[in-house]
Amino acid sequence: MPRSTSVETDFSALIERAARGDREAFGEIYEQHALRVFRHAYFLTGDPILAEDLTAQTFLKALEAIPRYEQRGVPFIAWLLRIAGNLTINYKKAQKNGHHAQLPETLEDEDRFVSPEWSCEAKS
Repeated sequence: MPRSTSVETDFSALIERAARGDREAFGEIYEQHALRVFRHAYFLTGDPILAEDLTAQTFLKALEAIPRYEQRGVPFIAWLLRIAGNLTINYKKAQKNGHHAQLPETLEDEDRFVSPEWSCEAKS
């Protein structure tokens, strides 16, 4: 068997393991592709910090979606880069429309939280 076919078969098995919930297999996929996804996100945004965030979001989305992933003769990295591209487009649309990430409602009202200092004082 030619080496490229063997590598493709091994990677297909890795994808199948990850799709069944094998976190170690998904970790290997991450190790093999994270830099390429980051470079793609950086190319699209020009912002290294945003590219890091988009890379993390890409792999979170991939982790959720990998059980539904179908191998169709297209390299797996193309699927990951498509996810990264879609996330980038969504981010840019939100920025253009003036939408910014907001804290969850529960974090907006600081008075509803008890600080560690207050908790200690209340016990004394």
